[in-house]
Amino acid sequence: MTHPAPRPTGAARFDLTPFERWEAVTLDDVHVGFLHRVLEDGVLTTRMGFAPTPAQRAARGGLPERYLAQTQVGFTPDGDGWAWTTHEDSAGAQRVRIDRERAGIDAAVLPSYAEYLLLARVAAEGPLAVDRLEEASPLQGGL
Repeated sequence: MTHPAPRPTGAARFDLTPFERWEAVTLDDVHVGFLHRVLEDGVLTTRMGFAPTPAQRAARGGLPERYLAQTQVGFTPDGDGWAWTTHEDSAGAQRVRIDRERAGIDAAVLPSYAEYLLLARVAAEGPLAVDRLEEASPLQGGL
């Protein structure tokens, strides 16, 4: 069950102010990839590229030589929820699109890549709990 933190009256759950951010992905303190996030026109696009070293792959069986993924989350115009999400990756050749209402997913369930947009609220208001829709990860496997 989700127990969202209270928010000021009229405040949207998600701040849909456009942004672009790059982050480094490290494994064992070695730079092995990137995470690129862009929020534009109410759509959060997250792209990840991950290429562990041969030594890292040898130490952890099952790591791919290269992993590429893209996830998009489309938010409602009022910023209070999400309407759809897509995910595709190179590891499982997955291409998934989920329309939240059509799939019967509760509005409180949040795609994991969209959790990033809750950081400002958590910093300002304190902890909150959300149920998570988990996309694929190069370390955990596919959907």
